Amino acid sequence: HKTKWATYGYGYLNAIPPHHPALIEMYRAYNNSDWVWAPYYSIHKQLAGLIDIATYMDDKSIADKALLIAKDMGLWVWNRMHYRTYVKKDGTQEEHRTHPGNRYEMWNMYIAGEVGGMGESLARLSEMVSAPEEKARLIEASNCFDSPAFYEPLSKNIDDIRNRHANQHIPMIIGALRSYLSNNDTFYYHVSHNFWNLIQGRYRYSTGGVGNGEMFRQPYTQIVSMAMNGVSEGESHSNPHINETCCAYNLLKLTKDLNCFNPDDARYMDYYERTLYNQIIGSLHPEHYQTTYQYAVGLNASKPWGNETPQSTCCGGTGSENHVKYQEATYFVSDNTLWVALYMPTTLHWEEKNITLQQECLWPAKSSTIKVTAGEARFAMKLRVPYWATDGFDVKLNGISIATHYQPCSYAVIPTRQWKENDIVEITMPFTKHIDYGPDKLPTEIASKDGHQLETAWVGTLMYGPFAMTATDITNWTEATLNIDSRLASITVVEPN
Repeated sequence: HKTKWATYGYGYLNAIPPHHPALIEMYRAYNNSDWVWAPYYSIHKQLAGLIDIATYMDDKSIADKALLIAKDMGLWVWNRMHYRTYVKKDGTQEEHRTHPGNRYEMWNMYIAGEVGGMGESLARLSEMVSAPEEKARLIEASNCFDSPAFYEPLSKNIDDIRNRHANQHIPMIIGALRSYLSNNDTFYYHVSHNFWNLIQGRYRYSTGGVGNGEMFRQPYTQIVSMAMNGVSEGESHSNPHINETCCAYNLLKLTKDLNCFNPDDARYMDYYERTLYNQIIGSLHPEHYQTTYQYAVGLNASKPWGNETPQSTCCGGTGSENHVKYQEATYFVSDNTLWVALYMPTTLHWEEKNITLQQECLWPAKSSTIKVTAGEARFAMKLRVPYWATDGFDVKLNGISIATHYQPCSYAVIPTRQWKENDIVEITMPFTKHIDYGPDKLPTEIASKDGHQLETAWVGTLMYGPFAMTATDITNWTEATLNIDSRLASITVVEPN
């Protein structure tokens, strides 16, 4: 705080009044007479920005200043957490709250306990400082944003995701994984890995997004949740705006980080592609700057554009970042292996190998060409075979196919070889049609609300390659019903010129 640092502590820099960290220590709820609005969520946004400046800014004097400010902010957090907070797990909620500062309760509170990516940013910051005492304090501060009530079931692969505020908890999981890099405690890896696996199938929609409004609902209920959103709150028709864009952003961040630990598991980048194509890219208005807060999923749905200052939501800020980094998860490398995880026009400068590769394709890509444009190096190349590439996928190296069969949701391997300028890899991947069914059936009492009697039925999304297809002028489930054969041969795809 600029004028009262002696009162609030040196290093407090926040857009929220400085008494709010004290209010959350006293378990004040969000949006009541003594309201508190997630002070650490706001601190995180500034802290993360400063860390990015320190990491990416070419001007060293500016980068050093950003790191100094970030370090002071981080040490302020450590000072407050170390001396004013603790963890008590046993007993009732009333017993937990006998004394202020129990983090078990603080981080388990709806929105007031939303801390954004504090755990992740403090762990990153600990990797950037050299003084052992400061490093240790920042690691400790990072772990102070653990949520035991949320983490401990997940570490045992128990689903405690349901009915939680989605974007309050997904960044916590990103922080847990980053903590694993700092403290080497496998507990944190299991929390992150198990969470990601539970999201798949139990909570995600065909677009890759999650949530009903801002909340996780019951698992395996995506279809009913989509069909009934808002009705129980008094709306006459289902509200189709249900997948928060910030959740998609953070799930992709988690997915990219998990992929670094196991880059041969193609499920990670299959999911990344699904969500990037079907929610993130579609969240930007095609003509002027507007982004989506919630996304459109369901009958008669249209995108709710918004996020114009001063009415912007968190997804407005995140939305600015989303659309300048489509390419950031295209390639992954180890000492002697290159993984091609996404197919899009990009250039890779692999500094450690002193080699440059250029990928050329239309986007979205049904085929792609990767060419060595400079340098020479020895390494293996692995190319993702998407889960939907069930017919016609092929990889050619300098005109010769490398295999006769490719397993969808895997990586095709070009063994270690000496790569040189003008070597060319050609990837062919025709889009195929399939249906991505939801995990639950649409009950007849919901499907028949328009007066047309329909039987309880499975509901799915028609997919073309990685894309969730949409239809126009569909206002009820009767109109959404299709009679199709199992091979989808009766569905014709007409592509734009």
